[in-house]
Amino acid sequence: MWPAPTSRAPPRYPEKARADTAQQTITTTAPIKAPVAKLTVTPSTGTTPLSVTADASASTDPQGQALTYAFDFGDGATFAAQGNPVATHSYTTAGTFAATVTVRNTSGLTDTAQQTITITAPQPGYVARRAPVRRRPQRAPEH
Repeated sequence: MWPAPTSRAPPRYPEKARADTAQQTITTTAPIKAPVAKLTVTPSTGTTPLSVTADASASTDPQGQALTYAFDFGDGATFAAQGNPVATHSYTTAGTFAATVTVRNTSGLTDTAQQTITITAPQPGYVARRAPVRRRPQRAPEH
């Protein structure tokens, strides 16, 4: 058998209930993203000595921050971070080199891009030899 139901009085609440509310504003920002580095080196092949131009002007920053560009030409030649996205360099030895640009935004985030440069030694030049000059026998002067 089930126990007999009991009757309970409803809970008592104050006649005028008060509600307290609080407000707080929370501002969120998207995380800062790294720049996107792009590098073009022209020409990318040739014979020594070869002067090349490295151009990173197609690099971008998602937030529109200012960028700096540091170049490493792979043969020991480097350019410290600069505001100019273009650098020139002359290769004096043959070989395959990796030119790299490191792009940094004002938040300190970086990205790199690389391009291979192939330098060959010049072919030995053709040296034309003169045909031997035939001299006419000289006549003895007549007296």
